[in-house]
Amino acid sequence: MYFVPVNDPGRATKVSRIAENTASRVTGIAPTVGYVNSRIEIRTQFSGSGDRLLKAPRTITGTFVLEES
Repeated sequence: MYFVPVNDPGRATKVSRIAENTASRVTGIAPTVGYVNSRIEIRTQFSGSGDRLLKAPRTITGTFVLEES
């Protein structure tokens, strides 16, 4: 999971403290990114099969914007 600044997507910050990671929920501690507006992005190669990964990573980006105060 990454926090990606809306105005500078190349400066994504990886979330290093994940509490829960299941097929339907990812929960973690939000890092301080230094940008006012960010989106959540999940990058995965999980295929649903325990012994096979996808050939290329898949990126899922949230449609909402998080505002850091």
